[in-house]
Amino acid sequence: MNTMESMLNRVSKNNRQFEEKDLERVLNAMRIIDRKFFVPSAMQNSSYENIPLQIGKGQTISQPSTVAAMLLYAEPEPKMSVLEVGAGSGWNACLIQYLVHPGKVLAVERISFLVENTEKNIANLREYLKEKKPKEAAKLNNLRIRTENALDENSCIWQKKYDRIIITAGIPLNTDVGDIVQKMADKLLKEKGMLICPEVEGPLRIYRKNKELTIEQTESRYVFVPLLFGVE
Repeated sequence: MNTMESMLNRVSKNNRQFEEKDLERVLNAMRIIDRKFFVPSAMQNSSYENIPLQIGKGQTISQPSTVAAMLLYAEPEPKMSVLEVGAGSGWNACLIQYLVHPGKVLAVERISFLVENTEKNIANLREYLKEKKPKEAAKLNNLRIRTENALDENSCIWQKKYDRIIITAGIPLNTDVGDIVQKMADKLLKEKGMLICPEVEGPLRIYRKNKELTIEQTESRYVFVPLLFGVE
């Protein structure tokens, strides 16, 4: 069975292009925000494998090296306000909150079944940390999870601005989702803000707000579940 350290070694190896201090900060967050709390009980033996795992409703908890890469590209810093779209298991949301403490994270998910599971996962992690590492547990206090259609411009999330937006579902080809994501970056990012979003099969898109909006793409390619409309 793989261990936490073997997982972190793989994450480190796959992300050597990033600054060592930034990578170590993400690795430390992964040591505290233990992935095993977010993996379904039937797959606990696979908690530390560097692979995506099914969490129900056709959704996955992404492989650790990919999660780390998105966090490293996003450059989260303390005191930031972050919107995560696609809360899934809650693991990435907790990692973000840990990294931006005492900032705030709002994580939205369109599937209510996953939101219920996410809240349980986070509660279990908090209970463990309160007993073992109470100072670390307090760093999750500003995390909020809710069921929401992030692509609906009438949603309450469109009424605020954020330092970072991290979308953990991919832009499908031949749809208008990419246009909505770009509008989200233009309207919802604060100055010097950044939005990270993958394609379903392809690079990560990095939107930067510096007076004007610019778009970059990573050389690395990834595979994600699609970013969809509606709630269920």
